[in-house]
Amino acid sequence: MATSLHLDVPGAIIHYIVQGSGPTLLLIPGATGEHTVFEDVAKQLSTYFMVVSYDRRGFSRSYLTAAQDYANRLSTDVDDAKQLIQHVSKKPAFVLGNSSGAIVAIELLIQYPGVVERVFAHEAPLIQFHPEGAWWRDFFLKCYDKYVSSGVLLSARLFAEGIASGVEEAAGVAKVFDAREGDFVGGNAMYWYERELRQYPCAVPNMEVLGQRADKLVLAGGRESSETSCYLPVNRVLAKRFRKKILEFPGSHGGYVTHPEEFARVMCAAALGEARLGE
Repeated sequence: MATSLHLDVPGAIIHYIVQGSGPTLLLIPGATGEHTVFEDVAKQLSTYFMVVSYDRRGFSRSYLTAAQDYANRLSTDVDDAKQLIQHVSKKPAFVLGNSSGAIVAIELLIQYPGVVERVFAHEAPLIQFHPEGAWWRDFFLKCYDKYVSSGVLLSARLFAEGIASGVEEAAGVAKVFDAREGDFVGGNAMYWYERELRQYPCAVPNMEVLGQRADKLVLAGGRESSETSCYLPVNRVLAKRFRKKILEFPGSHGGYVTHPEEFARVMCAAALGEARLGE
């Protein structure tokens, strides 16, 4: 059974959900910023973990309570994740972050390795490491300009067509930003456009420090993700640098939504070992 809770942190109230028992697993969402994207996979994962999912500050039910330091918003996101882990568990947590949530997870490992058992970074769009990073930076700026001139819906279509691995996924991505899909969707989309689309993909992690923590880093991606995507080439560059293999999950960028059962099996096997799946 899932329990809905809140945590007061400097400048915000973090809304989070806890379900299951076992080692702590924190799920960090990407563009939508809210925990509901993980609902189906969280149920599957809760058989083996105490799963903690949450709305990142400023999204959905995680309300802002003071002026924000937007110049350091990524570090603030990291601090929130750290405080949430420490609040729910006395032990280090497994962390799964997707997309910009994977960027938060990587920074969490860099800044606070003591709270992390292992980080699963699923398709972090760190364009600094993309062979065509300049093109992607310009593309994200183009999407932002479209948002300013024409609104969320048209910009979301442009964004979806650029990043998705195929027509079906593009339709799903665009739907995520459609205000008709939920009470918080419109506000979440605007907040993401203003505070995240241009900023998080351009983050530059401290690679020297990350290399020192690489034993706790798992680079992950969807087996159906396109060769021309924003994510797969980044994963390959990081894998080569840290001499790692890329852990393949089902589906593409949103495999945890389209293939929740198989996604959870891969996650459990990688984190806990194949033997645990038969228990």
